[in-house]
Amino acid sequence: MREMIKMVVVLTVLSAFSGGLLASIRN
Repeated sequence: MREMIKMVVVLTVLSAFSGGLLASIRN
């Protein structure tokens, strides 16, 4: 159960980080 939560947190952080990078590059 804990590993699943860790994976979800990592995926959320990665998606938010990549989204911020894309936004900064586009601007």
